[in-house]
Amino acid sequence: MWPSKARQYKSIKAILAVILAVAIAWFFHGISFVSSAPEEIAGIAGPGAVVSSVPSHGAAESSPGAPLGSPDTGKETTSGSTLAGGQMAQIRWDADTGVPAFLTGPLTPPDAGGIVSDALAFFAANKDVFHMTDPAFELSVKRQQGDALGMTHLQMSQMYKGVPVFGAQMSVHFLPDGRIQTVNGNYVPGIGVSVEPDITVDAAAATALEDFQAAATPSSFEPPQLVVLTPGGTQSLLTWKVTLMNEDPPVRMVYFIDAHSGEVVSRYDALEAARNRLTYTAGNGTIIPGTLLISEGGSSGDSVAQTVHNNTGATYDYYKNTFGRDRFKNEGAKLASSGQ
Repeated sequence: MWPSKARQYKSIKAILAVILAVAIAWFFHGISFVSSAPEEIAGIAGPGAVVSSVPSHGAAESSPGAPLGSPDTGKETTSGSTLAGGQMAQIRWDADTGVPAFLTGPLTPPDAGGIVSDALAFFAANKDVFHMTDPAFELSVKRQQGDALGMTHLQMSQMYKGVPVFGAQMSVHFLPDGRIQTVNGNYVPGIGVSVEPDITVDAAAATALEDFQAAATPSSFEPPQLVVLTPGGTQSLLTWKVTLMNEDPPVRMVYFIDAHSGEVVSRYDALEAARNRLTYTAGNGTIIPGTLLISEGGSSGDSVAQTVHNNTGATYDYYKNTFGRDRFKNEGAKLASSGQ
């Protein structure tokens, strides 16, 4: 029995030795891997020492001339970054502008005494990361709302010399304890355009009507507005935004007329992107969508159908106002609901 036990003991020692050797080899391999992974410092933002650490596995390296505090704008990348005060955040950078399109913490903002003040203080402390000059003048509060989870969602529109930048806004989402969970949106840096129009608003409306060539009038609910249009985030154009309306047939065309040259810069059909709810009843059958009960702007005496219709609108509004999403593919579509 003793020789057999000795052999078993030696076998166990051999197995343990192999396991230990593998563990040691893996340990030193891990040290080598960690020490060899390069970190790319993309920029320093003043006293806050704002840097961006770009992982080596597939992320773009910073190139000469790239915007301060971001990777090469030729590719969309995600990186772990150190913000003001040494706080860490994961950032997805906008491929066109080099500005964070999505940033997540949680982060403790400078204590400025309120949601709006805290948001502005956060942007001011990290203005080099967002390529802002003076956030207090470049951001205007659009909407502030809370939700059932105790979070507060703040939407801020970008302004340039007092003129709104079309489609550019930043949303800051606060946790119940006052920390910032997420910052997302679209901010356009480097705008440079005269905000004094050479074309009158009446001339711009006439140009839009001439181009449309159908029955319509400028909307009284959405009066013409001077906005900065930034196609692709690379141009800066001062434009008159003119919305043309008609009831029958339904029309809601949005025009952008260059406020300096008077030319049509862009146009789109807002009805294709607007909220369009259709609520049906299947009449206790199996064929859907069934009979239409409520269309967009309408109502019904059926309380259940009306609740579904209202909740569908609330869901759409939340994703549209909070994340800028228009339906699940962000391409607009009918919101059809069917019930028994």
